[in-house]
Amino acid sequence: METDDIGELVDVRKRLLAATILCFMFLCVETAGAFMAGSLALLSDAVHLFADLASLVVALGANHLASLPASQTYTYGLKRVEALASLFSVSTLIILSLRLCVEGIYRLWFYAVPILSKSSDVEDVPDVDGKLVAIIASVGVVVNIMLAVILGEEGHAH
Repeated sequence: METDDIGELVDVRKRLLAATILCFMFLCVETAGAFMAGSLALLSDAVHLFADLASLVVALGANHLASLPASQTYTYGLKRVEALASLFSVSTLIILSLRLCVEGIYRLWFYAVPILSKSSDVEDVPDVDGKLVAIIASVGVVVNIMLAVILGEEGHAH
């Protein structure tokens, strides 16, 4: 492996590590906030953030494996691990999205339908703290911008 390739892998690893730490910190804040606010929107974003975090962790591992030299067993090294890591990340996101869909349908059926039918079973509808949701969502926008800056490459073109 050439020196430029090693330097690029180290740079990618540093970026991935910084993004992973930032992602984990905000995941903790957003998950706690979702439960405190009673917000499915924040919870779904936290689940999405968890999938992103899992992807970053898998990418870190794949980056390390791809940096290993070729051997007798792996004559081209382990560069294809990165593609398998992407497959894992997408699969995780699909599974978590399906779970959120089930929760959304549950809330729609058991909370919205009684309200629309003017039923008297409306007292079980959870209150959502909109102010807390707005604050956490605003912080989330800033975190997403920071992640874009950390993971972005200057001068990168296709």
